[in-house]
Amino acid sequence: MTVVRLAGAARFARIANWLTWAPDLEPQTRDALISTLIQRRPAVFISCVAIMMMSASAAWLVAAPWALAWFGLDLVLVAYRLFLSFRHDRGGDDPIEGRGAVVGSMFLVFMVFGLGCALSIAIGPPVLMLMGLISVMGVFSGLVSRWAAFPRLALLTIAILSALIACAISQRAGGGLALAAIQFVVVAATTGAQTLQNHRTLVRMVQAEHRNWLMARSDPLTGLHNRVSLLEKLGRACAALDAAPDDPALHFAILYIDLDGFKAINDTHGHEAGDRHLEGVGRRLERAIRRTDSAYRIGGDEFVVVAPGAGAADSGQLARRIIAGLAAPQPVAPGLFRRIGASVGIAIAAQRGCDPMILLAEADSALYEAKRSGKSCFQLNGGAEVPLLRAV
Repeated sequence: MTVVRLAGAARFARIANWLTWAPDLEPQTRDALISTLIQRRPAVFISCVAIMMMSASAAWLVAAPWALAWFGLDLVLVAYRLFLSFRHDRGGDDPIEGRGAVVGSMFLVFMVFGLGCALSIAIGPPVLMLMGLISVMGVFSGLVSRWAAFPRLALLTIAILSALIACAISQRAGGGLALAAIQFVVVAATTGAQTLQNHRTLVRMVQAEHRNWLMARSDPLTGLHNRVSLLEKLGRACAALDAAPDDPALHFAILYIDLDGFKAINDTHGHEAGDRHLEGVGRRLERAIRRTDSAYRIGGDEFVVVAPGAGAADSGQLARRIIAGLAAPQPVAPGLFRRIGASVGIAIAAQRGCDPMILLAEADSALYEAKRSGKSCFQLNGGAEVPLLRAV
C-alpha cells in the first residue's frame, strides 16, 4: 500500500508540474510568475462572495438536492480558501507559503462552480440560467489575467468549464440552444488565445523588471553587487541578528577593502587601464571569498565583503586570502603588468542593535588604521593591526 501511495503521489506531482509548466526561466522570474496567481485578501473576499451568491441563489430558487449540495460544498471550499488566505497572506509583497494549496483549492472551486452553473443553465429557471452564464464569463475574465502565468493550467480550466456550459446550453429547452452553445465555445476559445498572449506579455514584463532590478543593484564594471545591494543585505542581516542575537550563525563580518597604489595606475596608464585592473580585482575577489560570502564594489577602488557567520578569526583568515589574491601582478595594458596591494578594515556584528551605516563606518575606521600601519594589511575594529603580504 505504501508503494502504491508513493507512486500515486509521484504521478500527481508530475501532473502538477506539467500543468504549472513555464519556459526555462530564472528562479526569481518563476517566483514572480507564481505570485501573480495569488490574490490579495480583499480580492479573495470579493471572489468568494460572488461564488457563494451563485450557489446560494440556486439553493434558494430551486431548493433541489443538487443545489443544496452545491451550496454546502461551496461553503467548505470557500472556508478553506479563506483559511489559506489568513494563514499565508501576511501583508507582504508576495505570499510565498502555501501556493500549491491555494492554486489547488481554487481549481477545485472552479470545477464545482462550473458543474453547479451547468446544472443551473440546464434545468434551472431562466434567471438562474442568466446568472450562471454571467458568472462563468466572469471566471473566464479572471483566468485571462490571473492565471496567465501558467497557460496550461488556465487552458485546462477554461476547456473543462466551457465543455460543461456548452453541454448545458445545448440541453436547455430540448436542444434548441445548440447554436448558442457553439457561440459559447467560440468565446471560450478566444479567451484561451488571449490567455496565451497575456502569458507571453507577462513573461516579458517580469523578465524586464528582473533585469532592471539587477541593473539597479549591480556594478556595471566588475559585475559585483553595488552599494544599494549592500545596504539591503546589511539591513536584512541586522534585522535577523536583532531577532536572535545569541545565534552565532547570524553573526557576520564586514570587510572594507581599499586598493593600495591604484591611483598611480590611472595617472600613469590612463583610466582604461584602471578599469581593466578593477575588472580583474572583481574576479579575484570572488575567487578569494567563501561561497556564502558576497562581494560589493561601492565606488572607485573601494570594495566590501559581507561574511555571514564569521567572527574575528574567520574574518582574519578571509582578509589574508583577499590580500594575497589581490597582491599578484595584473595586466593593465598589452604586455604590461602592475602589482598593487590591498588594505582591509573589519567590523564584526555579533549583538542586537547593529546599524548598517555604523558598521560600515567602523569598518572604514579600521581600514584607515590599516592604511596608517603601512598598507597591505588588515585590522579589526578596536584591535591591533596585523601586517601581511606587503605588495612590492
